Amino acid sequence: MKTLYNFSRRYLVSLLFLVAICVVSIYPASSAGIRVSLYKYDKLAHFLMYASFCTVVWYEYLKSHVTVDIMTIFRGAVVAPVLIGGLLEYVQGTFTATRSADYLDFLFNLFGVLFAAMMGLLVIMPILRRGTAKKNM
Repeated sequence: MKTLYNFSRRYLVSLLFLVAICVVSIYPASSAGIRVSLYKYDKLAHFLMYASFCTVVWYEYLKSHVTVDIMTIFRGAVVAPVLIGGLLEYVQGTFTATRSADYLDFLFNLFGVLFAAMMGLLVIMPILRRGTAKKNM
């Protein structure tokens, strides 16, 4: 139980992002007029949701770990969000009446995850590590 508590404290914002993505993905789509007018922004929304989610996972992981285990961060910030995105698309197509599964949505989820992974490696990790190195001096 203590492990779950520590995990939820370390990754609170990531977990909140995950809950928000699940709610938005499963919540019944409203009227067709709204769906049609928002369709052009749908792929951008998928990209931004998953890029934001994964960026926060990277940040929270790097803030709470002194050493970086690449396989752990890869599983938590790349593999898990891709699987979650695929599962949510499946759930939309199978278990909801007003939503449908869309492989392009899944593809844009994947693009968001890959973008966040690049940002994590090239931007977030060096910035946080530089800050840690200055504190240790």
